[in-house]
Amino acid sequence: MIKYIVSLAVLGAGLFALPAQAQAQAGGCGAQLDTRKGVSSVVWRLCLEDGDRPHGALSADCRIAAPFWISVPCSVRGRFEIQRNGDLVVSGPFSAVSGLDGHLDVDQIFSFGCQGPGVYAFAVKDARYTFPALNSVAAPDAFVALNACPG
Repeated sequence: MIKYIVSLAVLGAGLFALPAQAQAQAGGCGAQLDTRKGVSSVVWRLCLEDGDRPHGALSADCRIAAPFWISVPCSVRGRFEIQRNGDLVVSGPFSAVSGLDGHLDVDQIFSFGCQGPGVYAFAVKDARYTFPALNSVAAPDAFVALNACPG
């Protein structure tokens, strides 16, 4: 049976280090995180999928406390990177808008072509979620990694 490691690390500025001992899996997700500022909250998660269409994915739910949690629309902007064994495969800016239910899923922009087997990492950096008529919430830089694209 193939064991795997999915790594999610909250980062400071700069590059990220990949886990040394990642083994094959079809995909995986990091921990679900709740990032708050004042009455605004974003519950979010990063995933990395292997297979016919390898890609990273970001899912998030935006909400406010008034006095209990209510889902609200939001938008997100940031930067992403896909790396293979620490070498950059693709990177760029991204943005998305949630539905009226406050939920958003972003994955098509994070698609990439396999460049041989290796440890692939999907990172989101400088992400900021903006709530209409409220403040914005800055999410910490994070990544998820897995051994992907078998030869």
